[in-house]
Amino acid sequence: MSNVFSNQQFPESLSHRWGSWRKVAEYYTKKFRHVREIVHSFEGTEQSVLKAKEAIAAESHLESLRDIDECCIQLGNEIQRAESTKYETA
Repeated sequence: MSNVFSNQQFPESLSHRWGSWRKVAEYYTKKFRHVREIVHSFEGTEQSVLKAKEAIAAESHLESLRDIDECCIQLGNEIQRAESTKYETA
C-alpha cells in the first residue's frame, strides 16, 4: 500500500479550546472524501476493517459534518463578537 498519509497535516482532535474544535470540524468536512479513500484502502477481512469501511461509506456522515461545521462557524462568530464587545458597569 502506498503511503496515503504523506504530506497530510492532521489537526489535533483532542483539544479544550473552542477554536481548535472548530478547526477539526472544518478539516474533516473538507477532507472527508480523502479520509474515506484512506479507509477503503485498508486491506483485510477482519471485523474492524469491515466495520470501518461500512461506517465511512454512509453519505449521511458527510452531511452531518457539514451541519456541524456550519453551526461551529456561526457560533464561533458570535463568541468572537461577544468577546470583543466592551461592557461597562454602572
